[in-house]
Amino acid sequence: MPITRRALLAAPLLAAAPRARAEEAAALEHHVARTLIVGFGGARDTAPAFDRLLALAGTLPLGGVIYMGPNIESEAAIRRMNGLLRSAAREPLLISVDEEGGAVRRLRRLPSVPDTPSARDVAALTPEGSLALYGRMAQALAGLGFNLNHGPVLDLAVNARSAVVAGLGRSYGDDPAVVAAHAASFVRAHHAHGVQVTIKHFPGHGSAAEDPHLRPVDATGSWRPREIEPFRLVLGREQPISLMTSHQVIAHPLFGADPRPLTFVPGAIDHVRHRLGYHGLVITDDLTMGAITARWTLEAAVAGALLAGHDCAIVAKPGHDPVARIRTLVSAVAAQARRDPALRAAVLRAGSQVVAVKRRYAVA
Repeated sequence: MPITRRALLAAPLLAAAPRARAEEAAALEHHVARTLIVGFGGARDTAPAFDRLLALAGTLPLGGVIYMGPNIESEAAIRRMNGLLRSAAREPLLISVDEEGGAVRRLRRLPSVPDTPSARDVAALTPEGSLALYGRMAQALAGLGFNLNHGPVLDLAVNARSAVVAGLGRSYGDDPAVVAAHAASFVRAHHAHGVQVTIKHFPGHGSAAEDPHLRPVDATGSWRPREIEPFRLVLGREQPISLMTSHQVIAHPLFGADPRPLTFVPGAIDHVRHRLGYHGLVITDDLTMGAITARWTLEAAVAGALLAGHDCAIVAKPGHDPVARIRTLVSAVAAQARRDPALRAAVLRAGSQVVAVKRRYAVA
C-alpha cells in the first residue's frame, strides 16, 4: 500500500503524542514531589540510606526533608548531611526539624543546641526574655544547616489533660495574647538567624484530650473558636513561611461542618486563606500518624490533603525503605492526577505555590 501525503504529515504528530504524554507525566511527578516534606534513613553522610536520599533529591524536586530522632547522631554528621542535601537537590530544600523546647526536642543530644525549656515554662518570661532564649536556639539550628523549624505551638492550654499539648507543657497558656506574644518571639528570633518557622496546629489542638499520633481524635465537642485567636494575632505581626493544620475532627460551621479530619477539609484552608489572610505554605501534620493511617492509605491521604488546599504534606515515617516508598507515592499520586482533573489542578497549584513561596522567602 503506498504511503500517502496525509500519512507522512501525520507521522510526526503521532510520534510527538507519546513524548507529550511522557513530559506531562514527568511534570506532574515533579509537582507532586514539590509538595512533600519527607523523612529518610541514615544518620551519617556515608550511610547507604542517605546516599539513596541524595539520589532522590537529585532526581525529583522534593519540597523538603524532616529529621527525626534516628537521623540525629552528631553535629558534624548533620552539618555534612545538610551540606550534601543542598548541593544535590534539584531545587532549594526545606531542611526541617521539630525543635520546640521542652518535651519536643529532636536535637537534645547535641552539645551546641541549648536545653530550651518548654513553652509552659517560657511563659513565665517576658517576651524580650523569650526572644533572647529562642535566639540561642535559632542560632544553633542555623549553624547545623537547618532552614526550617516546625514551631512554635500556638495551641491554647484549655484542657489540662491534653495528652499532646498541655500535658506535655507545649502551650504558653490559655490566654491568646500571652501565647501570641511568646510565639511571635519564637518567629522573630528564628528569622533573625535565617531560619524559617511553622506555626501550628491550626485551628488549635489544646482542647482535645487524645493524641492524634496514636488514633483518630474528634474535638468537635470541645473546640471553641477562640482557639483561632493566637493564629490571628501572630499573623498580624509576623510572616512565617508555613502554617500547619491539625488532624483532629472539628465538625464546626466555621469550616463547613465536615466530619473528616481537618487535613481533608477545604473549609479549614479557606479560613486560613480568606479570613486570616495567610499566603504562605499551608502544610499538613505528619500523614503517617495514627489519626490518618487508621483509615487512609498514604496515597489517599496526600491526594486528599492537596484537594483540600494544602501546599505541602509531611511524610515523616515512610517505612523501612523510605526512598522507594516516596518514589512509589509520587508516581501513584501523579498517576491519579492524570485521571482526575480536580486533583491535577490541585497538584499544579500546590507545586507552583511551593516554588513561589520558597523564592519569596529566599530559601537556599
